[in-house]
Amino acid sequence: MPVRLSVPLIPEKPVSSSLLTPDRAHGLFFSLLDEKTAEELHKPAKIKPFCLWFPQFFGEEKELDRINLHISFLKESLFPAFLSSLILEKNDGLFIENVKLRKLRKPYIREDLVLSYEDLYKKSVPENTIVLDFLTPTSFKRGEHDYPLPDPAPLFKGLIRKWVRFSGVRIEKDLREMIQERIAVAGAWIKTKKVELSKLDIKELLGHSRLDTTTIYTHTDYEKLKRIVEGL
Repeated sequence: MPVRLSVPLIPEKPVSSSLLTPDRAHGLFFSLLDEKTAEELHKPAKIKPFCLWFPQFFGEEKELDRINLHISFLKESLFPAFLSSLILEKNDGLFIENVKLRKLRKPYIREDLVLSYEDLYKKSVPENTIVLDFLTPTSFKRGEHDYPLPDPAPLFKGLIRKWVRFSGVRIEKDLREMIQERIAVAGAWIKTKKVELSKLDIKELLGHSRLDTTTIYTHTDYEKLKRIVEGL
């Protein structure tokens, strides 16, 4: 069963929401763990069993006197280990830049979000349209090349792999084949941005796109979109 929770962090003085970047979410998460759990989660893995984000990072910039670190554990056994660390570890080294943070030892968990993978599957509702917002620079890889396009195949590939790896719920249909045949980009309002990472310039996308299962798009239509974005 996946577990989604929020850990409140109280800064000594207000901090800007612009500081709540993904790398700081990663750093604070590992600072909350005991040494054994941190070492286990730091091991190289193709599929990470957790997701992290600061919801306050998105939207208008503001000064915050309370920070909420959201964590989703895709592997249920990680939750008790994390909860033990949160309660028992002192974690005196929690900082954002030079501002010290105090953790609240009781995480916030919404009861309506406590669902098994089987319940998630059974209660899911079919959608004809999905709108995706790329609020931070996002890119995919095709071989050695950056691929800053909202292509359904790489978008859903990671989600499908996580479902297969952690859910234990078998879906008879080949989801990868369904995505290739039935989901297309209906619209894209995006721009590209070069981001320096490990001394490399990576072309990434920002904006939003709409994926649709109700309209048939030709290969030529998609190739036009691809050429436009690659030329940006």
